[in-house]
Amino acid sequence: MNIQAKWYFITDDTLNKKNIFLFWYINKVSNNKLVLLTPDYAPTNSFGYPQEIFHVSKSNFFPFLWAKFSYLVSKTANSSSDIQFPKRNIYNQVFLIDKIVNLLWKIKIYSGINKLLPSYETVFFSGIKADNYKFILNNECVYVFDSIILRSLKYPGILKYIRVKKFKTYGVIFSWDNPFYSQLYLNTNRKILWSEQMLNDLNKVHLRGIKIQEAEIIGPYPFYNFFKSSQEFNFIESQKIYIGYACAFCDELFLNLELKLIKKIAQKLSQTGYQILVRPYPSLPLVNYESLNDCKNIKLYLPENTNYQDRFGDGREYILFSTDEERHYYLSQCVTFLSMGTSFTIEAAIDNIPIIHFYLDEKLRENEFEVKLFERIDISDHITSYFNNNLEIAQTYDNLVDAINKIVSISHYKKYVLIRNQDLLESLGFGVFKEHMSSTEMIFLDEKQNEV
Repeated sequence: MNIQAKWYFITDDTLNKKNIFLFWYINKVSNNKLVLLTPDYAPTNSFGYPQEIFHVSKSNFFPFLWAKFSYLVSKTANSSSDIQFPKRNIYNQVFLIDKIVNLLWKIKIYSGINKLLPSYETVFFSGIKADNYKFILNNECVYVFDSIILRSLKYPGILKYIRVKKFKTYGVIFSWDNPFYSQLYLNTNRKILWSEQMLNDLNKVHLRGIKIQEAEIIGPYPFYNFFKSSQEFNFIESQKIYIGYACAFCDELFLNLELKLIKKIAQKLSQTGYQILVRPYPSLPLVNYESLNDCKNIKLYLPENTNYQDRFGDGREYILFSTDEERHYYLSQCVTFLSMGTSFTIEAAIDNIPIIHFYLDEKLRENEFEVKLFERIDISDHITSYFNNNLEIAQTYDNLVDAINKIVSISHYKKYVLIRNQDLLESLGFGVFKEHMSSTEMIFLDEKQNEV
């Protein structure tokens, strides 16, 4: 490869500081040739890397519809999340369409047709026109992008162009839940993964034979700076006065169900003397949480020195980007953390906060909000695989109260729960970070990567 060849990272997520380690790693592998290739609506990045832009058509209606059709007629992944898609598809407000889609999905799964269908990416790209980017792109460069194609609907033409030209590609599996989706771009030369377990998940769910030699195992990179800075943060035991709870759902429909659950948990915990410190989901307006203020033992946590930012530059999501220090401060106030499946649970484990994972037993789901919430969790493979298999679980409200009381009063039980936290971190690949940190070149990474 030409030593001057660039490594283009195709993204519009240019403000997300959780990408710091990922960008640092790719820049290192590329011998300082990383360029962020962004659509023309994306904000200027604050990471210190060169940034080039490409034009995106304002009309994205066809790719949006085509992506949905492709999902319907392509092979389903071997995961509960995909096989049970009708249970996830409760957002469609058009009753007839919802019924038709769910019927076709069941026919696809249970008739055996699914085995004969092509992959999602094969169907999707067959209907996408390749834009001509030869003025920027060439076969001496490497192209890195998010492997979930649905996140790339703003610019499918550039991905089709790269696919047709058979340029060298790296696919990033961004999150712990991503391997369980079928909407992945798996036909890349290499994969950038958190861990060998994530590689195993990919192979199992998508019936692939991806070898370890075809992957870059870099650790759970969104948590790298938080993981490293946790060793420097000063935790004071006397400040631990709350039960922590971070909201897990990013849409208003499920948030309303989750708020009902939080209120019921608060009522059950009222005799413990502890308040629940509820951390809002960062991409939902704070006004949605105001009803919690009516509960005496619930306190709504408002992150300081943060404001909503247009994450992608096109108005599709406004989010509260918080700092590592702010998240450490939140957790420093928690005597224990109550998990419902949010990835913030991982940060609680990093900060060595005792975690109780609440998974209400099916026979005890009395209310509609309990049924809907836990049915969604039932089909979330990543929660089952990582949280249910590694964390201490409370399956009833009484179990939950008992577990919290034991954490406060019984030292050997608290120690046992903390060991379970470490099991979770190891299963997610945090051991890779320990190898990174043993290297003398590893330092704290900030936004100005050209200073690293």
